Amino acid sequence: MKKQSKKYRFKKHLEKVLERPSAEQPYHTNMHGINSWYDHYNFAIFDNRLPSFDDIKIKRIHGALGQVSYVEYKTKDSHYTLEMLPRYITKRQFLETLVHEMIHLFQMRIRNNSGNHNKLFYSFRSKLRFLGLGLSR
Repeated sequence: MKKQSKKYRFKKHLEKVLERPSAEQPYHTNMHGINSWYDHYNFAIFDNRLPSFDDIKIKRIHGALGQVSYVEYKTKDSHYTLEMLPRYITKRQFLETLVHEMIHLFQMRIRNNSGNHNKLFYSFRSKLRFLGLGLSR
């Protein structure tokens, strides 16, 4: 019961954040924002089962809003890097991009899935809709 009430509190918090006038202004990405929202989403969507990214980079990316890059090794675990843009049109776009990339990490690290936009990826749509977020390619 406590876990459920915490998720509802997070939902209300997220709604308030997205209702603020500043949520519609450009969002400048920073490590604190990424780590803080990662922790919130990990709890609310993944029940704290999602491991952290091995590395996080804020950089220009051509043709994408964010991405997970990874390197596979034969003798050790793969290395997963989150790459996010330095600036987003709105805070909502930043938040939806972050959770989008977290789903890819879940696919690859937890489910040993391809990480593509497939049935497993879109199975998160209802959880995000509950939080008032969208999920798109």
